[in-house]
Amino acid sequence: MADGEHGRSMIEMLGVLAIVGILSVGGISGFNKAMTKFKIAKLKEQMATITMNVVNIFRDRYNYAELGTDPVTGAAMAVRLNLIPREMVRDDGSIMHPFNGKVYIYAVDYADKPNSGFAIDFDGLPRAVAVELAINGENESNASLMNLFVAPLHE
Repeated sequence: MADGEHGRSMIEMLGVLAIVGILSVGGISGFNKAMTKFKIAKLKEQMATITMNVVNIFRDRYNYAELGTDPVTGAAMAVRLNLIPREMVRDDGSIMHPFNGKVYIYAVDYADKPNSGFAIDFDGLPRAVAVELAINGENESNASLMNLFVAPLHE
């Protein structure tokens, strides 16, 4: 720059913009990873809360028949019984997890006993999350569904 001139050259400004761009990409990547970890932790917390609530509510009953065997109807019943954390329930009554997929809950047969267990399905999980949260071996090949199966309360 010649004497008496003020400001920066175009090349200097482009250099600064390139550095800012590179740092921004790294920051966004780090933010996305942190957000995914937060959502996974939140999902685990929600899974534990729902499971505890269901087990506690149905403790004195011999099955989960009140939930019904239809996933949509079971989810609606779970909402009515206050088994689902408020933050997960949408205005239309559907249940959503942190990755914006639906959650279903319903009674299932276990050990040839009707409605003696219950299932919680987490639909729409990213593949990497489903694999990380896999509860049983079947979920590793399923990119969109997480299933939690709970054994019966009474033998």
